[in-house]
Amino acid sequence: MLDEYLEAMDVIQVKLKPVLEKVRASVSSGGSGADDDQILVTKDGMSFLEMKYNLMLTYCQMINFYMLLKL
Repeated sequence: MLDEYLEAMDVIQVKLKPVLEKVRASVSSGGSGADDDQILVTKDGMSFLEMKYNLMLTYCQMINFYMLLKL
């Protein structure tokens, strides 16, 4: 269980967070010309990366809670 938690946290910190920050920076700066149509942001909702990031965080919280119950 702990290995699964550490693996999920690694995915969040190493893979998802840097990409999400780049997308947010690109969106807040207005994009850069030809790449504007490649940004995956919905008009009235979350982007795919934000959803995946939030899902992984929630998953880690649930594993953490489960491990606390086992103490």
